[in-house]
Amino acid sequence: MSRDLDPRGDRRVAPSMVDRWRRPGRSRSPSTARNLSALPGVHLLAGELSAAERLIDEDRLIAEATGNPPVAYTSMILAAWQGREQQATEMIQATVQVATARGTGRLAGSAAYASAMLDNGLSRHGAARDAARRAFERGHLGLGPQVVAELAEAAARTGDMMLVEGALKWMNERTRVTPTAGR
Repeated sequence: MSRDLDPRGDRRVAPSMVDRWRRPGRSRSPSTARNLSALPGVHLLAGELSAAERLIDEDRLIAEATGNPPVAYTSMILAAWQGREQQATEMIQATVQVATARGTGRLAGSAAYASAMLDNGLSRHGAARDAARRAFERGHLGLGPQVVAELAEAAARTGDMMLVEGALKWMNERTRVTPTAGR
């Protein structure tokens, strides 16, 4: 089953990845450090913001100690979820600049998702709809289930029923092909 559709699997796998990464003698390369970024995201999706924040702080400390950049998108999404407008906006803008310079679409999609979440939370639904649409249209694996919720909310609140129907169609297509215990 894909990461998109099995957050319970992420909750089982991510902690063991992080535990292996923390073992003495493990490489602290930037690519290895990305393993640590999996667990805060799992906690974010579960609504466990304090746990996510602790792991984001750990990532920042490791980054400072190793000279590698921290994984910024989890802290950006946390700031957006918590409605910390100034901090989230600064992080979103910085992420867009990095994504543009590097040509990394997933990073740009994460920034658009954070922007949509922040704007929906601040009742700026037109801006949220536009940001969610940008993230949604990129179609990056792993972002769809989160982005579609922001897209549907913003579209419904702005009266864009065609977009609401598009989000519903997208969800229906994925739930039909994903076996569940109830089917």
